[in-house]
Amino acid sequence: MLPVHSLGNAVSETPIDRLRSRISPRGSVVARGDASYKESCHIWNGDITKCPDGIVYAGGESDVQNALRWARSEGQSVSLRSGGHSIPGRCIDDKGIVIDTSRMKHISIDPDNRIATAEAGCLLRDLDWETSLHGCAVPAGTVSHTGIAGLTLGGGWGWLSRSHGLTIDSLLSVTGFLADGTKVVASSSQNPDLFWAVRGAGQCFLAVTQFTYRLHPVSSVFQGTASIPLDNPSSVQLLKKALKLSQNCPNELSINSYIANNKAMVSLCCTDPEGCFDIIEEIRLFATDSGGETQNFKEIPYVDMQRGSDTLAPHGKGYYVKSSMVSYTEDVLHLLLKLYQERPDFLHEEGTSQVIGITHLGGEVNNRACDETAWCNRETSHTIEIISSWPVPSPSDQIEQTKNWARSAFSSITSKDPQKAEIYSNFASSDPSDQKVASWGCNAPRLQRLKAKYDPTNVFRGNVSITPDCKAVEGTSVFDEKAKEKGIHENSHSTLAFEGVRKEDIKYLYSEGASGEEVFNEDFEIETIDFKLFMTNKREFSDKLGKAMEDTGFCVLRNCHELTGYTASDYERVDAEIRSLFQSTVSTKQKYAASRPRTASVNQGYFGHKQTSGIHPDLVEGWVFSSPAFDPSVAHNYWPDSEPAEFFKEYVASHLKLVSPLTQAVLTYLGLSSSEVEAWCSERVCPPQHALRLNYYPPVSREDAASGAGRLLGHEDVTLFTILPAPKVEGLQILLKDGSWARVRSPPGSIIINTGDYMQRLTNDRLRSTTHRVATPSDLSQVRTSSPINIYLWEEQIIDPLVPPTGTKTPYPPVKAINFHTSITEKFYGEGYKEP
Repeated sequence: MLPVHSLGNAVSETPIDRLRSRISPRGSVVARGDASYKESCHIWNGDITKCPDGIVYAGGESDVQNALRWARSEGQSVSLRSGGHSIPGRCIDDKGIVIDTSRMKHISIDPDNRIATAEAGCLLRDLDWETSLHGCAVPAGTVSHTGIAGLTLGGGWGWLSRSHGLTIDSLLSVTGFLADGTKVVASSSQNPDLFWAVRGAGQCFLAVTQFTYRLHPVSSVFQGTASIPLDNPSSVQLLKKALKLSQNCPNELSINSYIANNKAMVSLCCTDPEGCFDIIEEIRLFATDSGGETQNFKEIPYVDMQRGSDTLAPHGKGYYVKSSMVSYTEDVLHLLLKLYQERPDFLHEEGTSQVIGITHLGGEVNNRACDETAWCNRETSHTIEIISSWPVPSPSDQIEQTKNWARSAFSSITSKDPQKAEIYSNFASSDPSDQKVASWGCNAPRLQRLKAKYDPTNVFRGNVSITPDCKAVEGTSVFDEKAKEKGIHENSHSTLAFEGVRKEDIKYLYSEGASGEEVFNEDFEIETIDFKLFMTNKREFSDKLGKAMEDTGFCVLRNCHELTGYTASDYERVDAEIRSLFQSTVSTKQKYAASRPRTASVNQGYFGHKQTSGIHPDLVEGWVFSSPAFDPSVAHNYWPDSEPAEFFKEYVASHLKLVSPLTQAVLTYLGLSSSEVEAWCSERVCPPQHALRLNYYPPVSREDAASGAGRLLGHEDVTLFTILPAPKVEGLQILLKDGSWARVRSPPGSIIINTGDYMQRLTNDRLRSTTHRVATPSDLSQVRTSSPINIYLWEEQIIDPLVPPTGTKTPYPPVKAINFHTSITEKFYGEGYKEP
């Protein structure tokens, strides 16, 4: 959670302050604590209650661009909101910011060429009204308070779709911003691959600020609704008649069916009533002759047709929708009637509603190839929607019962035609079954490749997220030929031969999202411990630190400055010194390149970009300095200048003060007596063997981001533990015991501590070495630095486990530290590395 207001002199500027400073006077930022914050978090679906750190009301394109750039610089997630009609609530989140374009409503019409240009904040009623003044329309939606952005980018259908196609079939171009803030135009002539993806999966690729549509000459339509109560046997015949007539009717007629309000209902919309007169009359007469009701059956303005369903889908009610594009047959019809009768008692109560809708597609929707746009369901004649709604608030158990019923009903429906049981992304729920990229059918692989090109870190997730397929981007791999031949999975597991501790699940993965299989625990909060506790209650400090190391291998320490003397502002200077050091010329840096063969167990020196490891290409430059580098008499052999040598010598000395307290706390947690703790610390870590590693993560090229490389791919530290002052730019991720990944968020001035392979060996796997990585940022131009201090045992010391193993595990035998260390690090630097 971000701080939102400065507190006197204690905080000079918060992230939200910096965000506000970037937004134009036409826009605004609403954050926690603001009077309008609660109202700003409301969306159409009242069942969704999420509280982001802030909502940016964009007054124009620059606000969208600057909000995206701010989010990248601050490491914050982004949600996009236009009309707020996202059924699963993907337009808002419990973290990061929402970019809301609802104030951007400008529309321009070119009546001579029948072209409309509309900003992303427009609702359908805004677009409908402006186009109706010129006797034209865009085929978009059935509820006029829906936003044009989400509806269009997901495909978009409406009353006019059979006669004029989907909304995306009338889309000529979009203008928007990629995750890094780059402005792009996508059309048939500009970025055509992106334009292909935008038409059906656009929510997953960019923040669109402007749409350009082709208009169609429509000013009025013929509309009518026929209904028969379900207790009348003719109700089934009405639905069957609608089904039969829908299979061969002209494209100018849409025949939608509904089961709702204990009635069978058929709604008609026609742009050529004379050509469809016989079909319209057949339905009207059947309903009246069977004791049913008919409404309207007359020509009305198209804008009135669009507004006709508004009251049936009001803002603020709770909604849950399941949708499928299975083949609609009489068998399916009978199943739908049966399911409706089995709906929960809750959905019989006043204020609740259960609608089973059968939307009539086909016509012009199907007159395109499945791979012409990302929206692929071009052979679909109908889609079935199960729409439940209820007042807010309502009892949670009854809401969950309703959702479970809808899920069960959906499963029954899709089992009738599993090969065609694809969903419409605009009707996707948050259920895992709806979050499959297979929703785009045969177009899914291409979408994943394009995702890797345009949004490799998956910033834009839409109603159905697309995982970037970084491995499939041709011509951009940065892996060496041997690695490409073996594959990253095989390379990962081939390292097991080098491990000095048990590694049950090696995960040297591609960058975030590239494996296509990983899961994120977005609710994970890293254990944060106040270092002051060490002074006031050593036992409690020991218990907290030890448990964190045993549970995840990571924790964050606050208020270490009282021992180290380093505050958040001092770490700003550290960041600047690292940047300056790595700005040295390439030839200068190469003079200090890490040597082969090695000269010590820790191979110090400069490692070039993509050269820090032999098993995967990390997008980082590294510079490692161990004890000799801080000896003034030989420092010139390791540093290009004496000034950084002196600066980092003091930096290391200040942070080594943490080693003894941390070691004492861990050993106490493991059950060693106070005398054993004192003796072990005195012999092993006073003073400690250590190395400073300075990391410089330069801007990432688009090719590298798409290749599957990462800033620092999955690995475990070959250390006792690591002391890492919180980097200015986040990106650190850890692998939890349940196999999910979690993001480590650490406030400025804090210090991250994690255990390594030495500790795992010493504790017979009780305190394990945790896999972690540094993710590629969404803003590829973003520079990141870090300055971890690795703590080891001295080379000649023996690693003899301190505690017995749990269960039936075999205890580790004693091993000399240098042999342990170099055997493991051979996996990074190649066989033979352990030989000096």
